[in-house]
Amino acid sequence: CLVAPCALSRVCLSPKRPNAQLSSLPHLAEEGHPLCPYWKKTKLVEYVPEQVWVAQMPLVFAGMQLGARMTVVRLNQGSGDLVVYSPVQPDEDLLDSVRALGTVRHIVAPNLIHHLFVSDWLVAFPDAKVFAAPGLAARRPDLDISKTLEPGASGPWPASKDLHFVVTEGHTFL
Repeated sequence: CLVAPCALSRVCLSPKRPNAQLSSLPHLAEEGHPLCPYWKKTKLVEYVPEQVWVAQMPLVFAGMQLGARMTVVRLNQGSGDLVVYSPVQPDEDLLDSVRALGTVRHIVAPNLIHHLFVSDWLVAFPDAKVFAAPGLAARRPDLDISKTLEPGASGPWPASKDLHFVVTEGHTFL
């Protein structure tokens, strides 16, 4: 099962990519994009102004260099409430950058692989609620999961015009 954020209020109408990103992000192939290569560690990169940030880190799984990417979304602009989606391993710089954006209220473990660092984020943000893919509670009994995200379930966070979610069935391993 895979839980994916499906629509951001400023991006959901499929705008051209440069219009959805900060103008400071490079858009030409010859310019290096701050999130490439995907396995390089980055700081928190603002991707959609005042609404979406991304950070990534190297991650080796089964001998393959896969990389891991986390997304931070601000709900209902101005409230300061944040969703951390598929958290990467935090360090103090990353935690400080996220704290500067607002309050982490929700942490999403979107499948049965992208949960490795949820507990680290809960230590930093103990009041955050954890939302997880079906099956993760059995795999990670150490996590205090607030809600399992089942297909057709209501949204995990209060009604938000900024972020909606969709649960899709995937490979049983994920």
